[in-house]
Amino acid sequence: MVSWQILPTSHRLLIVLGIAYFINIATRGVLTQLFALIPTTVSSGQYWRFATYPLASSSFLEMLASSLILYFFAPEVERIVSPRRLLLLSAIFIIVHALVYMPALWIAGAPLTGTMSLALFVLTIYVYLYPTGEVSLFGILPLRATMLLGLIFVVTVAGSIITLSFNPTALINAFADVGFGIFFGFVFSHLYFGHFSSSERYSSHSDASSHTRQSVRQTATSPSHASVGRYISNEGERRLGTHPDHHADTESDPIPLDEEHLNEILDKINEHGQSSLTPQERKFLQDYANKL
Repeated sequence: MVSWQILPTSHRLLIVLGIAYFINIATRGVLTQLFALIPTTVSSGQYWRFATYPLASSSFLEMLASSLILYFFAPEVERIVSPRRLLLLSAIFIIVHALVYMPALWIAGAPLTGTMSLALFVLTIYVYLYPTGEVSLFGILPLRATMLLGLIFVVTVAGSIITLSFNPTALINAFADVGFGIFFGFVFSHLYFGHFSSSERYSSHSDASSHTRQSVRQTATSPSHASVGRYISNEGERRLGTHPDHHADTESDPIPLDEEHLNEILDKINEHGQSSLTPQERKFLQDYANKL
């Protein structure tokens, strides 16, 4: 029970999806019949399928690819937006994706199942936060996250087209599925994180106390245990942090930090825990830690 509690929420979700996949395989597609999004079943009133189709995956390659993406990248996104927000965003994306995908379902006739689109949605958020970040999966040669996103998209679209025997509707089906995950991920990231990059930047005071420095470093820069060693990120270009030339600018013309606001945030952490921080407060601490 303890080991389950220390897992990131994204990994718990991944375990649930994995169990559902193996049950579906063992029962020869029972979950697909019950949960897959099929136009004819939805028109008959089975509206729960708008939210349950991720549990109906039956493709091993799709499950493997989406599981790897969620395993390596979702914990870092979860650390930025908070576990509850990640679950809420996933639920919203699943339903919106189903609604957008319905016209393609009527055209292509193929049911909507699996979590590939959701995985690409999460990976796109990661790419937006770490545009020059590099990933190293299981010790393989480092690869840009942007290149990985593009590679997965091309392979998924090509595989979908080949599987459907080059049917013209296959291209519509593929773009409505995985393409929507990337599109929605960029739209969400721009709306949710975009205003952070243009907000006011702060630099540190030379006389800041060591206790404050240590508290901020531990709060803002400590990565989750699930993400250590699994990615290599350029923190200088991180969308929620500072730009690469920010240090050079602030060294010549430093801007004083809001010590009063910093103390308020630290008091809030002591009283309610780090999970109670808003994205703006997390960003403030990240900026402060980057300048220590």
